[in-house]
Amino acid sequence: MAIVEDEWMTDDGAISLIKAANEMLDYCELCESKGNEFIKIANCILSRQEYYDFLDLYKRFDNNYGILESLISQLTHPATILQAVSVSAIIKEIQRNIDELVQIMELSNDRMESEQIDIHMAHLIEQLSDVIDFDAINYDDLSEAMTHTFMILSVLDIFDDAYQQAYYPMNVLHIKSFDTKLEAYTYALEHGISKDFILNRLVHSL
Repeated sequence: MAIVEDEWMTDDGAISLIKAANEMLDYCELCESKGNEFIKIANCILSRQEYYDFLDLYKRFDNNYGILESLISQLTHPATILQAVSVSAIIKEIQRNIDELVQIMELSNDRMESEQIDIHMAHLIEQLSDVIDFDAINYDDLSEAMTHTFMILSVLDIFDDAYQQAYYPMNVLHIKSFDTKLEAYTYALEHGISKDFILNRLVHSL
């Protein structure tokens, strides 16, 4: 990377920097899209520890993605060496994040191809997606729901007291599970929840 006096980059160096940064932004956008799609179905593929490790990694990627966008918006013309070093460093960090995310997704693809997933949970996730919009499903809630018949659905955002920071900043599907229809309807009535958000896991929505 060529430099001139006063620590300014040459025009060629600045052009190369901006090109690399914009290419990484495009790559990040694609990775973010794929990651968002994966998180919605990951419960039936990953173990609990793998799932939360993925959320932590995805959060670090998303944070670094935001830093890169901010650094690019602050680039001057001509760019300084300090700006170049900062952008280059965050690009390298994001690349490491993406490489790790890709490894997890490839592992998940292998499991899906070899049917090493929870098929019943996968069907339930598909059913839930038809009923309510969410970014992720609380891992423990969904696991618990698989052992009960009736479910009450609600989506938590970052402003809800019961929101878990591991999912930040996603909107998370929360599931309250019950063994009987009476228990589910009683709870819904007491908490002002529409019957549209009561599901029978075995026979679809009520």
